[in-house]
Amino acid sequence: DEDEEAEEHHESAGEEGLQTNDAQDEYSRGSPRLPWGITKKVLREAPVAIWEEGRPKAGDQVTIHFVARLQDGPEVQNSRDKDQPFSFMIDQSPREVIVGMDLAAMTMRRTEIAEFKIAPRFAYDDMGSAPLVPPGATMIFEIELLSWETQEDLFGDGLAIKTVVKAGDGETKPMRGQEVILNLKCTDRKGQVLEEHEHLTHKVGDPLFGPLSRAVVTSLLAMYEGERATVAFGRYFAPTSTDRRYAKATLELELEQVFESRDVSATQDKSLIKKVLRKGKGKQFPRDTSKVKLHIEAASDGTAALYGFSGPKTLEFALG
Repeated sequence: DEDEEAEEHHESAGEEGLQTNDAQDEYSRGSPRLPWGITKKVLREAPVAIWEEGRPKAGDQVTIHFVARLQDGPEVQNSRDKDQPFSFMIDQSPREVIVGMDLAAMTMRRTEIAEFKIAPRFAYDDMGSAPLVPPGATMIFEIELLSWETQEDLFGDGLAIKTVVKAGDGETKPMRGQEVILNLKCTDRKGQVLEEHEHLTHKVGDPLFGPLSRAVVTSLLAMYEGERATVAFGRYFAPTSTDRRYAKATLELELEQVFESRDVSATQDKSLIKKVLRKGKGKQFPRDTSKVKLHIEAASDGTAALYGFSGPKTLEFALG
């Protein structure tokens, strides 16, 4: 009965036994809502310590173990039989798996094990999957989410796929024209280094990297401070018709730091620009008459030290 299938519930298994929770509690933690026709029962919760990793989303490459069977029927497929995890891209076009598996994966956390009851319209519908799945079959999938990679098609043509290797720990993404510190390495299909930079101060958008510049700027604009990512170039990726060095090459990027710049001039004429090299602690700012201690490490015109400055110096004075 589809009305019964439409009832959404959430159960979790702990060391003390099976405990039933309101599904709304799971939704309040950010889990996507499953549509009518799919129900979920959590068999093993993911540890709270890894909740901050979040859940996979459309476009991510997930790796799972799964057992598929007919409702009240025989097992159809089991990835553990050969101890070979199964990987697929969520919401891939053309689709790699049934709709129900896409939707199920997006509700899970890494290491979680859950059982999903999937109505025919989210499984194999009226066609079935001969010879094991008859038409109109309701499926039961037990899924363990082993891992996932956040992926993005940079140009929408499949020729440059960015994968997040390590999520950033910062809250800032750079903008065009903003200065950053990055590490970059590009290797060809044979592992030969084509270009490499370490701890490079770079203005986002500058065409410093030649044929790689478009991929670099597109990647950086979507990265957070501390993030590491790779870009896999396709076999037909070529900046020019004769330059095939970058076909099937790999670009490694790490965004070490994003510099915040701000116009602090009295008339906002950009005559005095503040560039934050290290964020301060606390939220208090000095006011007029406040006593401050200021350490000046260096003073220059951008290339040479200012005449008369012999720093570093520490100054103490009252504002105003």
